[in-house]
Amino acid sequence: MKHEQLSFPEALRHLAKRYNFELEETQATEEEKQLKDERESLFAVMNFAKQYYRDQMLETDLGRNIALSYFKSRGYTDQTIEKFGLGFAPEGFHNLLNELKAKQFDIELAKKTGLIGEKNDNLYDFFRDRVMFTIQNHTGKVVAFAGRTLRSDKKIAKYVNSAESEIYSKSRVLYGLHFAKQAISKQDQCFLVEGYTDVISLHQAGVENVVATSGTSLTTDQVKLLKRYTQNLTLLFDGDAAGLKAALRGVDLILPHDVNVKVVALPTEHDPDSFMTEKGHSGFLEYVAANEKDFILFKLNTVLEGKKNDPVKRAEAAKSVIESIALVPDGIKRSFYAHECADLLGIDEQLLHLEINKARRAEQKRQNQISARDARVQNRYEAQQVVAPLQTDQEKLLKDKTYYVEKEIVRVLLEYGHELLDAEMTVADYILFELDEQAFETPQFERIVHLYRLAEQQDKQITIEQLTKQAEEPVVQAVIEATSHPHDLSENWLEKHEIRVDGDRNEKIKEDVLFTIASFKLHCAQVLIDDKNEQLKESGDEEEQMGLLQEIMNLRDIIKQNSDQLRRNYYLH
Repeated sequence: MKHEQLSFPEALRHLAKRYNFELEETQATEEEKQLKDERESLFAVMNFAKQYYRDQMLETDLGRNIALSYFKSRGYTDQTIEKFGLGFAPEGFHNLLNELKAKQFDIELAKKTGLIGEKNDNLYDFFRDRVMFTIQNHTGKVVAFAGRTLRSDKKIAKYVNSAESEIYSKSRVLYGLHFAKQAISKQDQCFLVEGYTDVISLHQAGVENVVATSGTSLTTDQVKLLKRYTQNLTLLFDGDAAGLKAALRGVDLILPHDVNVKVVALPTEHDPDSFMTEKGHSGFLEYVAANEKDFILFKLNTVLEGKKNDPVKRAEAAKSVIESIALVPDGIKRSFYAHECADLLGIDEQLLHLEINKARRAEQKRQNQISARDARVQNRYEAQQVVAPLQTDQEKLLKDKTYYVEKEIVRVLLEYGHELLDAEMTVADYILFELDEQAFETPQFERIVHLYRLAEQQDKQITIEQLTKQAEEPVVQAVIEATSHPHDLSENWLEKHEIRVDGDRNEKIKEDVLFTIASFKLHCAQVLIDDKNEQLKESGDEEEQMGLLQEIMNLRDIIKQNSDQLRRNYYLH
């Protein structure tokens, strides 16, 4: 239970399976049995897909010429290829689909795993013409896949990953952890890299205490997962500007968990994969030992670089580092960092302590405000005692503009929330940032937004399937209502033109998000203007009237800005 972080029944099942002991279960409810059976069926589908992709690579001429030769060119041995479950997904929309049907797998379950997609009642293979990487959870079960294109077409995404499912939450999975956890525990250190190939190359070279975040920022759940095995984390990153940015991004999330974070900047021309190839096992470890630096001190030196003669920029750098130190829970460590950073910044140590404490109080206040807001939303929702998202006067509600714009926000959250809007921000992150503290009039839609905020705070993601299975009935009905008429492709699009390329899809999502946010802001501003005009009519105070007029002018600026955005996107909608 402690080693794998399992519940008592899960630990029993895990051990029974390992030692071929038949375990008779008599107290599980019918619902629990169905849930367990479905999860096991999902794992079975994923295992079949892993074998299918492997066979396509090793037993077809196309697979050997494309995928196997690619992996061999990277120096991977047959043992490494087998160990990490590498494979190949050929071109075509129905290859895996037909194999699943032939083996009598439940296609609905295959859809739940993300292996099979559906558009306008047309089923298709999600992974096509890509070399494949198998993603396993920390117990070794196959939960997802990543596919890499070998084409040079910039419109095609380099990597595509499985969508989240009942068995896969990317915020809770670290690539390679199943193979790395014993080495991490033994050496009491974990190397963190960005890519699948980095993990594979280091493992093959004998550095097995390494995992990857699969191209996303480290999450709270992933940090907790690593802390089962060690409290010492070393980030390996490319030595260029992009690598530096990647190393600094998200580390503040690690610090509150009392993890010792060090960083190693590789030479500019290298990533972990290429550096290991060039230096070998001993050369790699020697470089790491000589160049690893404590994160806080590394960050300070980095943000101070080129700013020593600029007081304003030095102050900004100091503020950034103070915010990071304030997140460290251990008082002794904070004191050490304050002492070291005061010398490097050339400021009084006592002053630095005061600023750190101020930052800690500000963060605590922010967390308290979040908790208070969450309580308000929950109380407001429960007070409504609504049993369906549509009120009794359905026609009136459907025509109501407020209901419509709120529903559109929720639709975009549900359909695209997990998609990346840019390299660092998901659609959900962007929408929640733009909404700020704006309350919704429709309680079910406000509840859904609230659930997204909770997930954001915990670095988790929400899927439509999770909401429809776990949320309250009014929320489930609201989800169905919001997604009942998505913007689908025409019925013959798959046969005529195949699926649109990822670049086009990403652009459409971005336009949809911007259009929806602009519509929402424009409507909210107009509602506020109407309210201010009513207040203006009733006001007899000249100073108050001037204030209201100024607010109205500001709101009209907001309307103009968002009207311009709507005009830019008009022909896309």
